[in-house]
Amino acid sequence: MNDFRIHMAGKAASLRRLNPEGLVQMRGDTAQLFLYGDIGPVFGGIGAQQVAEELGKVRASQLDLFINSDGGDAFEGVAIYNVLSRFGGRITAYVDGLAASIASVILQAGHERVMMPGSQVMVHGPWMGVMGNSADLRAAADKLDLTAKSVASIYEERTGQPSERVGSWLSGEHFFSAEDAVSNGLADRISGAPTAPTNKASRPQRAGLTSWQIAQLRSQGRRQ
Repeated sequence: MNDFRIHMAGKAASLRRLNPEGLVQMRGDTAQLFLYGDIGPVFGGIGAQQVAEELGKVRASQLDLFINSDGGDAFEGVAIYNVLSRFGGRITAYVDGLAASIASVILQAGHERVMMPGSQVMVHGPWMGVMGNSADLRAAADKLDLTAKSVASIYEERTGQPSERVGSWLSGEHFFSAEDAVSNGLADRISGAPTAPTNKASRPQRAGLTSWQIAQLRSQGRRQ
């Protein structure tokens, strides 16, 4: 029997395992949800049940959603989109790095969708790995077509683009710069983001040297 799990993930997506705790942080009356990593438990990533449970623990009128994801399991992503759509307050979604594949669908749950400088969106059609006879392959193709139509309806509703345009996005792998994402209706604007959480354990790590480290290196250079 085939496993008809359908994926929407970039070709270079990694199978990262994340800490299953701490997706949601509170900052005053605003909840902050970080979708950093792959979508779906099969990828060792973030699942719809986890998002629903964590959001169910908070009471907030505003949700800031931060996305940096290659995508993952299509149905888990659609479920996350629907969980977010039922959130009682306003959602502002930020693309911190990449919202690829099914993560670009999750982005559409935001009442306002904000591209951070240098961020990108990637849209493509769903795919799956299948083994079997010709009937299995035809059934898999039908499932892929149905899934593509389902996610296309979300893109069409939020972007205002005609079905032909959205269909062309799903026919290949299409990357959009921050500017292109806005011009195509995948996002609303390019801007900065709210201040990062003060909890260092939950704050996204940044590459490079800190200002303190740079000062220390300069000091050492003067002593030599």
